Amino acid sequence: MAVRLRLQRHGRKKHPFYHVVAAPQQAPRDGRFIEKVGYYDPTTQPETIEIDRDRAINWLDKGAQPTPTVRRLLRAAGVLYYRHLQRGIRLGVLTQEMAQDKWNKWLESQRIKKSTAAAQSPKRKKKVKKASAAES
Repeated sequence: MAVRLRLQRHGRKKHPFYHVVAAPQQAPRDGRFIEKVGYYDPTTQPETIEIDRDRAINWLDKGAQPTPTVRRLLRAAGVLYYRHLQRGIRLGVLTQEMAQDKWNKWLESQRIKKSTAAAQSPKRKKKVKKASAAES
């Protein structure tokens, strides 16, 4: 049985939110699933991504294939990078302290990115575009 990490849609019309689930490949999109791994809400600004890192890594190690959208979410949540660091520890390339330092630097860079993205909301971007067009 092939397992995929994919999104399961919930919410009302025009206001979706999604559960990230491990489900058999043949099961319908909103049907049977094995385990709920996380939550994704695209309607918030910035979008909300909550994923249980250990459970997601467990499923990836067992061979579950993420869909392209879930792969993007796992990358944004840092699950794939954390898995990469853990593999380095297992192979002996990194120590636990080195991996923790790299992880902390990555978290700090993500925090900075989110704060600058929140400062430039879509309305702010439109005003900047209009102002630059008026100067031309």
